[in-house]
Amino acid sequence: MYHDKRVANWFFCFLLIVSCLCFANCPDAKAKKTPANTNSDGSNTGADETSNTGDETSGGSTNAGTDEPINIDENSVINGHFLTFASSEEFTLSSSSNSKYWSGDVYYANDAQNLENDASWILWDGTSSISSLLVNKINYILVRGNNFCAGQDNFSSWKLTPKNPDTSSSTPKIYSFGDMSNLISYSNAESAVLSEGSFRFLFDSNSYLVTAPSLPFSVLKKSCYFGMFYNCTSLLEPPILPSETLADSCYMNMFNGCESLKNATALPATTLKDSCYANMFCDCTSLESIPYLPGTPLTANCYNSMFAGCKSLNITTTKSGLNTNTL
Repeated sequence: MYHDKRVANWFFCFLLIVSCLCFANCPDAKAKKTPANTNSDGSNTGADETSNTGDETSGGSTNAGTDEPINIDENSVINGHFLTFASSEEFTLSSSSNSKYWSGDVYYANDAQNLENDASWILWDGTSSISSLLVNKINYILVRGNNFCAGQDNFSSWKLTPKNPDTSSSTPKIYSFGDMSNLISYSNAESAVLSEGSFRFLFDSNSYLVTAPSLPFSVLKKSCYFGMFYNCTSLLEPPILPSETLADSCYMNMFNGCESLKNATALPATTLKDSCYANMFCDCTSLESIPYLPGTPLTANCYNSMFAGCKSLNITTTKSGLNTNTL
């Protein structure tokens, strides 16, 4: 009897072991046992490779392997004695005329890790496009210059263009940071002064540009900002314009067609010049507020069509002049 029980127990154990082995070979069971980052054969799925791509990741609106947006602002980008253009997407900078239409010299960085070394800066002749550099998941184009001037008769511009705009899940954005004086004198930006037509039409029709560089100049020259951001349809905020010394046509057409602008910057100048503000915010269809305009006496065409086509404005006047109003 005892012998029969031992045989039964061994037989029961044998069946239990066989059933366990069969269960282990079940495809569903193997799926449950497979680690999240490996295939059924034990190889990596690629999830770790994606999360560790680091600087090898080109473009993209999110950090590799996550849904976390890439933060691009003045505190997170490379800054220095140069202009910074930055984007989560690969992009290029080119001359609309495929030529060096400006006077003076412009240099671009070909090594973002050694910006203090002059050998990292290449003279740009405008005949070829500049491709962005990838640093910590942000794509950059860095430029600086000496004696830059577009010219008061200029109609050419710089073009900032995503390399693959049609493959992006959303409209690509290109951000601009830094001081425009670094185009005039990067080694002595504090002493930089404008010339007639300095930045005329410089960013004309750059539809991906969402922020503007700084314009700290206190004394303006004729047509210096003429059409500078003309038809930049994605521009969200204008730069601060501190100058109290204007010149003929200095702000003419500066933001004409910037349909995403909602607020205008302060304009403190009290002495006007001919056509100084003409068409400045013309067709800014989202503009909801305007600055106080203290300038007197009026000059020829000084405010001509300044806010023409700004259909989101609700304007009232007072005895002291035009006040800021919002919808």
